[in-house]
Amino acid sequence: MKLTLKIIKILRAITHLPLRILIFIGDLYSSFLKIIDKRNHDTYWQEIMQKSIDKNISRDIQISNNPNKIIKFHCPTQISSFRAKTFFTKEPETLKWMDQYGSNKKCFYDIGANVGIYSIYYAKKFETDVYAFEPSYRNLNLLSQNIKLNELEKKIYLIPNPISDKFVISDFFQLDPTAGEANSTFNDSQIKHDLINRSEFSKKKKMINFKTLGLSVDFLIMQKLIRPPNLIKIDVDGNELDIINGLNETIKKIDDISILVETRGNTHQNIEKTLQDLSLKKVNQFRDNSIWQKQV
Repeated sequence: MKLTLKIIKILRAITHLPLRILIFIGDLYSSFLKIIDKRNHDTYWQEIMQKSIDKNISRDIQISNNPNKIIKFHCPTQISSFRAKTFFTKEPETLKWMDQYGSNKKCFYDIGANVGIYSIYYAKKFETDVYAFEPSYRNLNLLSQNIKLNELEKKIYLIPNPISDKFVISDFFQLDPTAGEANSTFNDSQIKHDLINRSEFSKKKKMINFKTLGLSVDFLIMQKLIRPPNLIKIDVDGNELDIINGLNETIKKIDDISILVETRGNTHQNIEKTLQDLSLKKVNQFRDNSIWQKQV
């Protein structure tokens, strides 16, 4: 199996070689133009490349029997293309949860929205409000493009701040800022340390770290800035408990609420206890994801 994967990797590298040569020639020629025309500061070659990248869009994805219920995604990177291609197969349980508990009267919070796969699915299928929380700047850029591509500007609200249990200025860290990548954390030095230790050297060269403002959902709702949720998906990389603690008052006040949360080994027990204390019952578990429903 390992040998087969190595052979496939080598064959792919060979087939990609002509593309790398063309890019090298383009870069070389662009540099030459700057030498002979020093007053020309245009990045014409780079703009051509970017326009070509922006044209790479996934196939239409039919999400219901209604022929108008079609979604698609920009795919400028390998990981974003993978997310689009595996839309129905990567996490079918998440789609099933949204279908089961969602409706056109229920608001959806997508905390850790990445490039908007689930935000766009829910908004297009149920034609209702979605709040997409995503602090990674390249994911946010691609998410906004996907919203426009699917004509959902009036349904999906972007919140570009990390979500926490309070207002706090702290570090947002991402191992690889490539559009579509995950592996990020906010206000947690231990998770940051773990991500770095588990990563390959090539990933470490790409990692970013900057200080930004974290918000609590309770405050946003208390100020009537956003609509209260009925479905909440939490898919971050370790600070799930802070997010839930910042949702405590909101969860207490809403009877019809369902939460899907992805946990890690070091947060699993604390999250389960916190949700149980908020009168939520675990109704399903698949891999690291658990689904919780309010007991009324």
